[in-house]
Amino acid sequence: MLKIELPNRPIPWKRAGHSHNFFYDTQHAVKLNIKSYIKQNYKLPKELLSGAIRMTYLFEFKMPKSWSKKKKLASINQPHTIAPDTSNLIKFIEDTFSNFIFVDDKQIASSKEDKIWSDKDQTTVIVEELINCRYPCIKENA
Repeated sequence: MLKIELPNRPIPWKRAGHSHNFFYDTQHAVKLNIKSYIKQNYKLPKELLSGAIRMTYLFEFKMPKSWSKKKKLASINQPHTIAPDTSNLIKFIEDTFSNFIFVDDKQIASSKEDKIWSDKDQTTVIVEELINCRYPCIKENA
């Protein structure tokens, strides 16, 4: 199991840019910065994970300063139901981790995600390799 906490506002995936019949990743530099942060702060497996994977995501969004204390207290850890879309947040992480933590995002067999209001901006990702797994993907050798 690998638990990674990224201390920044969750980043949604963006479409590739297009210029003169050439497509490019508009978020390439951001992904490189995140990979560098992870390499400096976490012990990564020596080889890319190649089996089935379960991903758990927690996307935390800092509440606006303009909110009253009462509204902040009522909103802490409550669902964040405005943009960005959860699916785009997940896709950004999958793209960043592909060929870095695991071989390809098609290996993700199970996932759970939450997007909440918090007192800080942060993305937490847990990557688990599923070994000897049968539906509903409960690890038998944990």
